[in-house]
Amino acid sequence: MDANKHYDYFSSKGGSSLTSGQAEVPTAQQHIGLLWNFTGHPEALAEESQKVNEMLNLFQHLKKIPPTLTLPPSLRSGNRVAQLVPRWLPLFLKGGREELVSEAHSKFLVPYCLSNLVSSKKAAFTLAEVLITLGIIGVVAAMTIPTLISNYNEKQTVTKLKKVYSTLNQAYTMATIENDVGTKWETASMPETTQTDILTFEKFEPYLKVTEKCLDAEGCFANAMYTTLSGKNHYNFYTETRHAKFVLSDGTSVLFYNYGNTYKTKSTKYGFPADNPVFGAIVIDINGTKGPNVNGKDTFSFIFTNNGIKPNGMPDRLYISQDEEGNDIRVEDPMTNCNRKDCKQYCEACTAWVIYNENMDYLHCDDLSWDGKHSCD
Repeated sequence: MDANKHYDYFSSKGGSSLTSGQAEVPTAQQHIGLLWNFTGHPEALAEESQKVNEMLNLFQHLKKIPPTLTLPPSLRSGNRVAQLVPRWLPLFLKGGREELVSEAHSKFLVPYCLSNLVSSKKAAFTLAEVLITLGIIGVVAAMTIPTLISNYNEKQTVTKLKKVYSTLNQAYTMATIENDVGTKWETASMPETTQTDILTFEKFEPYLKVTEKCLDAEGCFANAMYTTLSGKNHYNFYTETRHAKFVLSDGTSVLFYNYGNTYKTKSTKYGFPADNPVFGAIVIDINGTKGPNVNGKDTFSFIFTNNGIKPNGMPDRLYISQDEEGNDIRVEDPMTNCNRKDCKQYCEACTAWVIYNENMDYLHCDDLSWDGKHSCD
């Protein structure tokens, strides 16, 4: 409502029952009733008009109001008024001066915003509504959080695998600068033994941050049976004393396996051309002794070639797996060797998929292909 209209109404109803000096003022009952009506509309009090201030000044000159209750100018400016106005009215009607002064000094002379002068019913949630809301949030969280955690862990695996791959390749590049390519190392003329594996590690060691060396002793891997994606037993690398094992500074467990003088035969068997033969293999567990110790989840493999270290599962080569009778069979699609339901042999062909496609969707669907779908979506 308009402040001027309220003031005009107040003035017209004032009468002249009481006199204060030369000014005529309304009776106490009229004055209080009009002021109470006026303060019921904060929009009127919000108007910083001269008429509102004049009304408050007039109100203070009532004979029934003790001087101690005079409002200072700071409480009569802007959008702030005294809490005194609505609270002392019932006391004033009783006419109790001493009670009024006592109550005013102890409680009422506190500046408030206009919104506090008008009582209103505040809405709130009931206990049942709160419980229902929490229940819904809990159900949604139970459905989504496991998926979010799984996606996060897979992204972490992709990132760490690519980092280890880069680290090993850089070390191999530096080793070839000093010692020529792998098929020209002294291991190429030696039998396939533990010694060839240790010599290979020694070529790499100056360019790697190694925190633990087990070599041909137990350790450096989880003491557990590693398995394939489809649940078949693979190997316990912890007890392996044939190959060279060590741990990198980021916690990755590494195993080196050099084919020695059998590399030519094995290169032909695994489908590699004579100009880029394979002379060894690498197995890594990116989280060391922690689980789940599964090929394609936290355990991956690479191969040594003269052109660098390559991840297992590249689409440009053939694979040798085994049939149910243990006979070697040629597998043209490497994703056959990276399958969660019925992967062939040791399921070691997932490494290339993770590095080049940057996902582990083979854990969630079985129709991926290098020539077709590269994700489950």
